[in-house]
Amino acid sequence: MSRENSFSAPLSARASKELLDGFPVEGEQRFSPSLATVLTMTAPEGPPPERKARIVQAEKKHVLRGHAGPVQTLTFSPDSMSLASGSEDKTVRVWDVASGNLKNIFAGHLGKVYGLCYIGSGTILFSCSKDKMIMEWDMLRSEHRKNLEGHSNVVWSVCMAQEGQIAISVSHDETIRFWDTMKGQLLHTIKGGPSTGRHKAWPLKGQLLHTIKGGPGTGHHTATIYIIKGSPSIQQDREYRDDRRRVDDRYPGLISGYPVGREVTGSWDETMRLWDVETGNTLCIFSANSKVNTVFVSPDGDCVVSGGDDRIVRMWRISTQECFTNLSGHTDEVTGVAISPDGKFMASCANDKTIITYKVISL
Repeated sequence: MSRENSFSAPLSARASKELLDGFPVEGEQRFSPSLATVLTMTAPEGPPPERKARIVQAEKKHVLRGHAGPVQTLTFSPDSMSLASGSEDKTVRVWDVASGNLKNIFAGHLGKVYGLCYIGSGTILFSCSKDKMIMEWDMLRSEHRKNLEGHSNVVWSVCMAQEGQIAISVSHDETIRFWDTMKGQLLHTIKGGPSTGRHKAWPLKGQLLHTIKGGPGTGHHTATIYIIKGSPSIQQDREYRDDRRRVDDRYPGLISGYPVGREVTGSWDETMRLWDVETGNTLCIFSANSKVNTVFVSPDGDCVVSGGDDRIVRMWRISTQECFTNLSGHTDEVTGVAISPDGKFMASCANDKTIITYKVISL
């Protein structure tokens, strides 16, 4: 069956870097979102940022073996030299990207590992698990540092804000929790949301936090944006949903090097969708023709990598509206994909207990 890609061009909205710093200064210039039917982007003021290399292909580099169970998550270190993976075997493993050699194994979780996040220069790694725990690992000393305890059910994801000073965790216990990473103390808890399905959260521009939640049995998935005025003042700002199948993954990024208020989601309805964060409107749809478990946007903003139940890693070109590469190699469904911060490497993990790394070819 031929692969069709339905696409309309995304539109920009102003982005910023910090999470918990309050509202924009009065009079600050903002880009207004346009309707999804408009086919042009609003040009930013001043010259465009320096052009980043454009991904044109990827070649298999290493197949990493060692996990005793399906690999659920992976992430590159900030310096792109290490790759961390989390598995249903309850361990976190750290690999050398260049050689493919195993650098370290961190054991301590009592359940499947679902989320990973580096902070700072990559000397600290956080992991979260089915055991309700968030663990902090010291990469330099190869040791466990402390636990963030308080969730009463599976912790699906963990992300960082304010340059690693705050950790944000999302759990099956229907809460989002904010932690002081230095002291290990709980700062604030957001309650509410469905208790079924996998949940994720990412910091967005300024004072915004974006969450996505849903899953089998919910009948829908929703994305919620919270306004964060500074702990403990947090309130829901807006919510949008797509009453189809569950959203499994999302990743905010850039398009053609310009800051844009949008995100990409992948779903079991066999599509990927590009959303306007400001309005919640769907800007375009990729027809993947298989369930999508995971997506990731490249540093140059013009490539989306996806993986799903057909065991294929696909690379999509935003500017030309096409899938330009299919990468095979996994023997079971793909559960995670990632691109290194420097854009030179890519990795995928799967239920076949392996991780595949790729050398990215850019122009």
